Amino acid sequence: MSWTYELPFGRNMRGLSRAAIGGWQVNGITTLRGGFPTDIRTNRLPPIFNTFNVPDRVKGEPLLVEENRGPDSWFNPAAFRVPGTTLSNTGAAIQMFGDSARRVARGPGSVNFDFSLFKEVAFLERYRVQFRGEAFNLTNTPTFGLPSSNSPSMTCIGRTPGSACNDNNPEFGKLTGSSATGRQLQFGLKFIF
Repeated sequence: MSWTYELPFGRNMRGLSRAAIGGWQVNGITTLRGGFPTDIRTNRLPPIFNTFNVPDRVKGEPLLVEENRGPDSWFNPAAFRVPGTTLSNTGAAIQMFGDSARRVARGPGSVNFDFSLFKEVAFLERYRVQFRGEAFNLTNTPTFGLPSSNSPSMTCIGRTPGSACNDNNPEFGKLTGSSATGRQLQFGLKFIF
């Protein structure tokens, strides 16, 4: 959403009163977006297919950490487990495919608020000077990015089938980077003729 509002002060005044009180304008750009979907994978591959495998979902466990969710604890490790095995005709254990869906998880959303305040003063009828104060990411809100599905923080690693995703991978469920720039302020003076 992008918006502009010229403040109504000083419109009916003349001379120095209008120059001091009038000519103010506020502007903003607000961006809200949901989180991007991502895959959760496991390093336990079925023997026939050299492709990625997904973990099993644990019924009743939420995908996201419910309390104290943050970049160090976003995805719930208890919601996933390493897929189990089944016995072949000869009695050898065969790794099963996981039952988790593709793009099962969703990362954090993003909130960004840019704001500016302008003050314009006219003089000699055709000249104007505009003072500009601008703030980008005014609330200094970080935007955390998702690691790739091959990253250790998105991979369910387990030595034994049925083990939880964080048993052998303490990095599981963590967000590893931020794509937002911190708050930036800038001021400018513009001469319009």
